[in-house]
Amino acid sequence: MDSHSTPRRLNILDLPDDVLFDIFDCLGTVPSVAQFYWEPEDHDVFKAMQNMRLVCRRFCARASRLLVPELRVNISPESIQCAHKLTQNPDIAAGIRAVRVSLAYRPAEIAYSPTRFRNMHMKVMRSIESSCSYYTEFMHEMPEDELEGDEVEICKAMDTYTEMTWAWMEWEGPGRNNRGRWFNSGASDEQKERYVEFQTNLCQCYEEYRRKHEEQKQLLETGSFVSSLAKSLSRIPSPPALRFSDAPEKDADAYSWRERLTVFANDPTTFRQVLTSAQTWRIIEDHKSLDDTAATHGFPVLDDILATEASWEAPIEIPTVKLLWKLPIALYKAGVQLTKLSVDLLPLFSNFSSLVPRAQSKIEDESLAGWSTLATAVQSVRKVSIDAGSHLGRREEHMSSQDQEYLNNYLTALLSSPNLEDICINFYGFKLNTGRRGDRRCTSDMLNPAGSVFSTARYPNVKRLSLFALRFTEQHLLGLLDGIGDKIEDLDLNTVGVSEGGGWTKPLDVLRDKVMRASRYSGSECEVDLTTLSGGGFDLMPQRSWHLDLGEAPGPDWGKEPFCHIAVDYVLGKQEVNPVAELERSRPGYTLSIHDVDPLPVGSW
Repeated sequence: MDSHSTPRRLNILDLPDDVLFDIFDCLGTVPSVAQFYWEPEDHDVFKAMQNMRLVCRRFCARASRLLVPELRVNISPESIQCAHKLTQNPDIAAGIRAVRVSLAYRPAEIAYSPTRFRNMHMKVMRSIESSCSYYTEFMHEMPEDELEGDEVEICKAMDTYTEMTWAWMEWEGPGRNNRGRWFNSGASDEQKERYVEFQTNLCQCYEEYRRKHEEQKQLLETGSFVSSLAKSLSRIPSPPALRFSDAPEKDADAYSWRERLTVFANDPTTFRQVLTSAQTWRIIEDHKSLDDTAATHGFPVLDDILATEASWEAPIEIPTVKLLWKLPIALYKAGVQLTKLSVDLLPLFSNFSSLVPRAQSKIEDESLAGWSTLATAVQSVRKVSIDAGSHLGRREEHMSSQDQEYLNNYLTALLSSPNLEDICINFYGFKLNTGRRGDRRCTSDMLNPAGSVFSTARYPNVKRLSLFALRFTEQHLLGLLDGIGDKIEDLDLNTVGVSEGGGWTKPLDVLRDKVMRASRYSGSECEVDLTTLSGGGFDLMPQRSWHLDLGEAPGPDWGKEPFCHIAVDYVLGKQEVNPVAELERSRPGYTLSIHDVDPLPVGSW
């Protein structure tokens, strides 16, 4: 046979682009359009994508789309420049599904106070040192040759942290006499050398922290952060998901509990990144602890130093709160159509007025002002998640009526899109609910009264609705349920309360009607979960029981709430009698009150 007629052997480069992309897609963890978050499980995946881009031009084009599925941005010139360069590459930009913006900030109150800067990191250091103490409590009494590798490393780290803490304790700031009692108390030359090194590192980190604060301030005041980021994101061809958080670039929590025992003693570069990173909103709002001697527990010599530092009475301004509305509006004006929006943080004690869309300086665009502008900017959004996770804690009292109005108006604007298909609101993690320490039950008066947010909303396309830790008036709750269309597939009300004077009888009737119609519409049963409801009769019923006797195995009803379970059966049409209405009929003339502490036994109604 003539050699010229021999067919050429095919190779991977002969595959169509879509097939080649699917092959690369299988090599990595890439989020689908429906997913909100992307957390790489293995850095080898990222490295594999980098290596494939180096094979040839065609591989580079296909693998580039899998290189940055989530673009992470923080408030710094370097981060803005990185986003600009990445989105200028059309192949990389085509693969960006989500954008996570960190609103962590370096406040001036810390940036211009060496003492507060030191105290903030002394708290972290004391926590790490205490963790080391757990392991080294008996190790120091053991002969060194009996210690294993990890034990020797932890003991050395413990000694380093102790010396570092004493050196920091006597540091008062740049240009001051920082040679204190410990330095002049007969320390060896080697110890004095390390003492000076620890103070020098802390001083350099403080000066870098202050420089980064000034960079953040400049980016925010001039509006260049918002405008530059909006311009970069406008080059992304697919509508991205936008997520707000306050996760800093690098902090102690980024490391596992085991890693923290030694990494800061052995890796100066990593430790420097931690000391200069921005702060979460919770740390900033908890600023008074930095003036408290408890921040340096175990070092009473600091009492004199702290006594000379003026305490903070006024709350600290957090300018990054404004980005919660500035960025969505700017993206809308730049032509970016958001489809998913996630807010992982809200103010706790102050800065609620910063949620109001308004121009506050001549530099800012007047067209950014108004709740209607924000509502218009999110009309394309199909999924909204407002959830800070499971952080524990509560306020001691509800926020003022003015702050509550600011918050409710902001949430109303975010949830105004008629295209919404998925709504998840979890106020538990934001700590906006009240209650005393040790409260076992969460009654409706403890919950945040944000029910008016939904009172006039209409969600004809919503498929999933999840509400956690909210309080409604009966009228507001009925307004929400009336606005749900026939497409609902999953409904979850967890720790939802009705204010005193209202009840659950009508809401359960409306909910039953909605769910039954939705089930007929879809041809399958709607998923309904009612948990820890309060007010209007539910406070009178037995709560869930987590008690188990020693050796007893959990039964099928362990952890369940009998009355809520009956309410779910009624909503799903498995029971004909409204349990709350039956309860009211069984106690004629009795007005249900959330303050009633005499729960009815199961089955008595």
